[in-house]
Amino acid sequence: MIVRDFGEIEREAANLPGMEGVATQSAFAEHEALPGFLVRMFTLQPGGHTALHWHRQQHLHYVLAGEGYVVGKDDEKTPIRSGQVVLVPSLDPHMVVNTSEDQELRFFDVAGPCGYDPQHD
Repeated sequence: MIVRDFGEIEREAANLPGMEGVATQSAFAEHEALPGFLVRMFTLQPGGHTALHWHRQQHLHYVLAGEGYVVGKDDEKTPIRSGQVVLVPSLDPHMVVNTSEDQELRFFDVAGPCGYDPQHD
């Protein structure tokens, strides 16, 4: 068994193109202890956002604090808030935006194996 504490994992600025005000904490890097998975915490500063992107891994986002929206297919904006879980299927475009002017948006993220398609359970 491996136990990690996000309170002890240093936040790293995510300086990827299109991201603004985003920091991540990686509890388990891909293939480190959980083959095919990546387990992270995201913190978006007020007005911060991830980049619009897509990839083969599906995601689960569990929103721990704050509110904002997720941009999905066809630029659809879906509001999110603390306590909600978001499933992002494989290859779906997605972006998370913090709409607050004074609070962080924090979400726990698990990116998993490739290939999930909700149209073909």
